[in-house]
Amino acid sequence: MVQQTVQFASGNGQPLAGILFHADNIAHNTAVLICGGTGFLQKYYAPLATWLADKGYTVLTFDYQGIGASRHTPLKQCHARLQDWGTDDIPAAVDFLLGYTGLSQVVLVGHSAGGQMLGVMHNHAKVAKVVAIAGSTGHVVNMRPEFARQAKFMFNVYMPINNLLFGYTKLKRIKWGEDLPRHVARQWAQWCTAGHYVKTAIDRGDIAVDYHADITQPITVIHADDDDIANDANVAEFLSLYPHAQKNVYTLNPKEQGFNSIGHNLIFRPSHQALWDLVLREIQLL
Repeated sequence: MVQQTVQFASGNGQPLAGILFHADNIAHNTAVLICGGTGFLQKYYAPLATWLADKGYTVLTFDYQGIGASRHTPLKQCHARLQDWGTDDIPAAVDFLLGYTGLSQVVLVGHSAGGQMLGVMHNHAKVAKVVAIAGSTGHVVNMRPEFARQAKFMFNVYMPINNLLFGYTKLKRIKWGEDLPRHVARQWAQWCTAGHYVKTAIDRGDIAVDYHADITQPITVIHADDDDIANDANVAEFLSLYPHAQKNVYTLNPKEQGFNSIGHNLIFRPSHQALWDLVLREIQLL
């Protein structure tokens, strides 16, 4: 299996770091782009990418601008916005992967935010299908009360204070993921507080394009019923943004699947590899 470090430019010119995974001496028949969630490094998805590559798929992971290997300045000097990940970074990753493989479309496997941006991607037609793992609007009002209180504190108190004091948001110290550029954190709070996620930025005039009504390709959401963020209400709200898409939802119960928990992100861990067959099946159902 080949694992190759690559670099390509985002749509706004920022250099992005990625890793290609594919089997030795095999034709590139299906391209899979794995787009991470907010605050997750691409290395978190390497086990799934390796597993898919061993099965014959060409897979690309990457870090968004301001995150991991795609962070080239101190975070307080980083001006990346959450919307840039959807309008510039993911489209650039799609084009890079298609240029590498010579194919015309990719399957986008997105975790949380990584599967929620298709409606602002100018090259959305180059995505054959979205498999959105824990994909939802993350709307705070639909969360379990105890978790909603934590989210409101983080969005309304912790993030603004961090941005004021440090110029970025320190998430590592509270175990909510990687530290975030201040504008990424600010928009994340806005989108999850107002609901309708990226449509919030469109309604505010922050994003001048809106392709949600143009999307007709399949969108499958895979989420767990112990996920406080991608719960039933937020998944339904997310899918409602795509009125003409083909939609499918799998709701996993941890106990029925043989796990104590799945939550928002455990499906990507090797400990939960038994769930990857479902992801593979959805990739194959084009």
